[in-house]
Amino acid sequence: MLKGEKDIAINFLNKAIELEPELLQTANQEKVFAEIKEHITVSVKMENEVEEEPEEIEENQYLLKLEDKAREYLESTTILVRDMSDNTISQKAEKAVDKIFQKKLEKEKEENQKELGSN
Repeated sequence: MLKGEKDIAINFLNKAIELEPELLQTANQEKVFAEIKEHITVSVKMENEVEEEPEEIEENQYLLKLEDKAREYLESTTILVRDMSDNTISQKAEKAVDKIFQKKLEKEKEENQKELGSN
């Protein structure tokens, strides 16, 4: 919305509300979404209430823990990749600066040798 891309904002907001219905109330209160409130759609998933077996509850809890671990690994990996990229950029910059100084030193050395040779 802040970029002026209303269609994209509507699409993402509707998907977010579909995943997290509590966001509807938040989006409704946010001034930034005032222009698109009439475009917010809500989909309701109708399910029969089925009581879960204890094994299913344990399996769901286990899967949730695995999902949390996977999310942590993904975040760590993302940070690592970003740091590696930053490090690579820093190394390239250092090499470029070193080349510049090396060329400058070589030029000064040549000038000094010319001066010594002419004296």
